[in-house]
Amino acid sequence: MKSKLLSILVLAMIFLVNFHAIAQGIYSWSDCSPVTDSTSFNSNPSSWLINYDQLYLFYEKRYCDTCKSAIWSRNITTLTPESLMISGASNYTSPLFYNAYSNLFKGFLLFLSDSLGNTEIYASVVENDFTIGETYQLTSSPGAKSHLITSHEYDYHPIIGWIQDSVAWSATSVINGNSISLENLIKIDSLSVTDVKYNYEYAYVQRKDGDSLHLYYHYYDYDPITQTRFWQQAEPIDTTGNNTQLNLNSGSTDLGIESIVWVKENQLYTYAIQGWWGPPINTINTYNLPNISHPSLIAWVMPVKYEYDEPHVLTFSSGTGDNSEVYGSFGFYSDNDTTNITHNNIADTDPALFWGEATQPESNFVYVVWQSHRNGYTPLYFSKAKAYIGSGIDENNASTISLNVNPNPFDKQLEIKIVSTKKAEINLSVFSLSGKAVWRKIVQISDQEIHTYDWNPGKQIPKGMYLIVAEQNGVKVTKRVVYR
Repeated sequence: MKSKLLSILVLAMIFLVNFHAIAQGIYSWSDCSPVTDSTSFNSNPSSWLINYDQLYLFYEKRYCDTCKSAIWSRNITTLTPESLMISGASNYTSPLFYNAYSNLFKGFLLFLSDSLGNTEIYASVVENDFTIGETYQLTSSPGAKSHLITSHEYDYHPIIGWIQDSVAWSATSVINGNSISLENLIKIDSLSVTDVKYNYEYAYVQRKDGDSLHLYYHYYDYDPITQTRFWQQAEPIDTTGNNTQLNLNSGSTDLGIESIVWVKENQLYTYAIQGWWGPPINTINTYNLPNISHPSLIAWVMPVKYEYDEPHVLTFSSGTGDNSEVYGSFGFYSDNDTTNITHNNIADTDPALFWGEATQPESNFVYVVWQSHRNGYTPLYFSKAKAYIGSGIDENNASTISLNVNPNPFDKQLEIKIVSTKKAEINLSVFSLSGKAVWRKIVQISDQEIHTYDWNPGKQIPKGMYLIVAEQNGVKVTKRVVYR
């Protein structure tokens, strides 16, 4: 079976190289490496990218079918040994890390626990030495069961979402010192929700109606009279039958493009909430590989790209049983370079993508982490590759404009220096790594070739990595900076 898949893949690659003029090239994934030990059951990985330099994974681990689940972690950039975070007489599941941007402690580890009989959301302080501090109970619904914690940010305020008894909820998390609580609890959708993902202004829900699954989205709106936020009524995306897998990407822009990816009749589809410039539903070419499942997508619309050419990294499983492999691709909706990452005689399933450390001014590593079913256990494995988030710049004309920044990294103020040989206005912007514009300025070019401006992020802008972009007459140059 695998030889047939490889034959299909080789033919697809030959076709791609010879007939696709705008293909990004074949990308190389690293050798498969273990995240966990191989004598336990591991699942539900989540990530924390420390200063865009090191990637930590948090995941569930149990040692037998009847054992309680514990939460472990590992730095897979440095490959330090696994570390036990939380364990006990109860189940601890669905880990999710919140960076507190504090020198006093690392942040909060969110998780689900049934320690009180019903399943609730908790948050524990992660100290600077990576030990667990005080724990806070965030929800209290006796008799109810919660699952699938997720999060996103809206106007730089962290939002927590979850499903409780087939109802999707969201709430704003409030951090006060080293304590955390929830406020503004909102019911998003209560019609047999089986999955929910959030990203900036949108909540994507999957509902089950008999044997059929349906995809919808809700918009996070604002009422100026009551001065409160609310989720609008559901708008339909697709009816997918009983074989869908919903997954939300990591990319968003101030233009309102937000994507999810799902499987329908062995085809991958994405949805983008867009304006007038393209169809909302796009297909991703997977070269007729069989039994596609568990897609994971990181998509971004950086300002060096056209809005309708959304670059992305995609992974998914293909095949069944021991023939189940993890594949990865890079490209646009019209072009993909698809690679068999695992390529072994072991069932590899449930791949999940995470942003990794920065490597060059316009690239990041991306990590794919999956379950590898070996000898009756399920260790986690990973592979990584570079994603060139700045690709697409017009290199031929870049000599007409240059961009310098100082200092980098910076903690208060960034000096931006633009040199231009043309007397045409320049659009100067600062974008988050996900593509959201956080600052803009129109630069009027005078007889001087050198223009200097200062960017002061302020407390409302979270620490992290940003892209400085200068555009003049269609020519764009970028610099990556770290605000710490």
